[in-house]
Amino acid sequence: MTTSKTIIITGSTDGIGKHLATKLAGEGHKMIIHGRNHLKLKQAIKDIQTQSGNDDIHAYQADFAKKEDVYQFAQNIKNDFDKIDVLINNAGAYFGSERVATEDDVEMTFMLSVQVPFILTNALMPLLENADQGRVIHTSSYMHHFAKASNLDFGLKHDYSAGKAYNNSKLYTIWLTRYQNKALRQNNSKVTINSYHPGLISTNLNNNDIKKNLKSMMLSGIMKPFSKNLDEGIETGYYLALSPNVNHVSGEYFDNKKIKRVSKKGYNSLNETLLIKYCEEKA
Repeated sequence: MTTSKTIIITGSTDGIGKHLATKLAGEGHKMIIHGRNHLKLKQAIKDIQTQSGNDDIHAYQADFAKKEDVYQFAQNIKNDFDKIDVLINNAGAYFGSERVATEDDVEMTFMLSVQVPFILTNALMPLLENADQGRVIHTSSYMHHFAKASNLDFGLKHDYSAGKAYNNSKLYTIWLTRYQNKALRQNNSKVTINSYHPGLISTNLNNNDIKKNLKSMMLSGIMKPFSKNLDEGIETGYYLALSPNVNHVSGEYFDNKKIKRVSKKGYNSLNETLLIKYCEEKA
């Protein structure tokens, strides 16, 4: 059996996060799960323990729409653990037709998909450095190809739409990954950081707007190759968390357990820097 690792998965009370946590727990790894809803978190603990046969499940409640909750979550982890082997930034959401923002006026899709991973990766880096080979995994999507981010309106204060917010956030996740990787390499860190496309998972599509948009794309044939069930959806995340094949691979974007080129919009060092500046201002 492989050596037990300590693994965090944010947004792990349902969907991909919960399914991946269950698989990893079933192999004897210490799991740290997170959720916003106390009752769903309590049920997730019970389900994961029952299905995996592993009681070493630690749960933390935090509402990542609130910046103070993000920092408190990180502090709680640092208080309770000496090292983290893998941080999987999985939490995210697809919002409706009206722009929703945090108290700091961070658009909510951006907050969950970009700002929270930025904060958590930085805050938990000392624990990742304490691991033999810490890994950070950001959740992007093939939908980054459809991003419209030329004006770099990170807050989407103008011309907001749910689809634009989602697609742009997945492009920003790639920029975040590439920038953080460069910083880690400059510091001679052994921690690796990658992003991946988990596929479009039907159980996660609980928003009427995204259901409508994706149904249209699937009918047109655009998205059929990218639709997956939960077992298929967790394969690449599982691979990035544990495979020795990616021990020293960092700064890449993965799909189906393979490194893939991203949209040409994904290769822009200046935009990466501007994104990080915005994240730092809102941190």
